[in-house]
Amino acid sequence: MLAELKSITAATAKAKALSAIWTFPSIIFSALIIGWAAEAAQFVVCQGLALAILAMRSNENASE
Repeated sequence: MLAELKSITAATAKAKALSAIWTFPSIIFSALIIGWAAEAAQFVVCQGLALAILAMRSNENASE
């Protein structure tokens, strides 16, 4: 493992750092988009349909 660390070049280290830097904001942005979509869907999907979907999902989980 130590030999692998010594063989890393500056360009490789920079590429890994840049990859790590953009990963966190993309996860946060994805979570915000999913949250916004869930909030928007509550106005589009009627309550009865939402309850039916929830009941079907919980029935599937109970049978497993």
